[in-house]
Amino acid sequence: MFTSFRLVLVAALALSVSACATRTLSTTDKLTRDVAQPKILLMPADVELSELTAGGLTELNADWTLSGQRNLKAALNEHLAKLNARFSEYQPLAQDDPHYDTFQQLQKLHGVTGINIQNYAFPPAPGLPGKEGKFNWALGPATTMLAESTDSQYALFVWLRDSYTSSGRRALKLAAAILFGVQMEGGKQVGYASLVDLKTGEIVWFNLLARESGDLRDLASARESVDTLLTGLPQ
Repeated sequence: MFTSFRLVLVAALALSVSACATRTLSTTDKLTRDVAQPKILLMPADVELSELTAGGLTELNADWTLSGQRNLKAALNEHLAKLNARFSEYQPLAQDDPHYDTFQQLQKLHGVTGINIQNYAFPPAPGLPGKEGKFNWALGPATTMLAESTDSQYALFVWLRDSYTSSGRRALKLAAAILFGVQMEGGKQVGYASLVDLKTGEIVWFNLLARESGDLRDLASARESVDTLLTGLPQ
């Protein structure tokens, strides 16, 4: 059931972007400067790497996922350092910390909110009536906890899913192309990054990525993925 759910999310993201690798929505191209140089809190990335089976389902691969998490973390730090951004990594809380549940819910909320932005904020989606065509999305007031505990003004959230075509799937793709002229889908890289104003909880910048290239299992490729995903990040 969970495998099927992941597949639906990945497919929905990929279909919405069509031929474009990335699409961006934002409320600003510059960071608000209540201090000389705003501090960005780099949140732990939500990453899953899977194999696309012959039957078209994605099966989570724990070893690939751990490798992808390590490479993505390194690439994100390198990218922010290249921008000369003032940033720090979020330090995971102990389970008995009073803010632990709040952090977990914020991570989950970002994942769900990103899917909703993809579904409703990008043309040709009809949009939500209450937003009147404006990019107006937020994670809510709980983000103030992050601001107070880390002395940060913004937080960068990243959600990424990589899938890789299995040998069985590749064989089926080749057979389908030769025998029937049908192009079957292969693995994809899909996800999004959000920059959140911790004072208000508002998402001020959102970048959606969907393409058939990229491999987070390789550090050099992970760097390219991060450079693409964070193109246009406000400074």
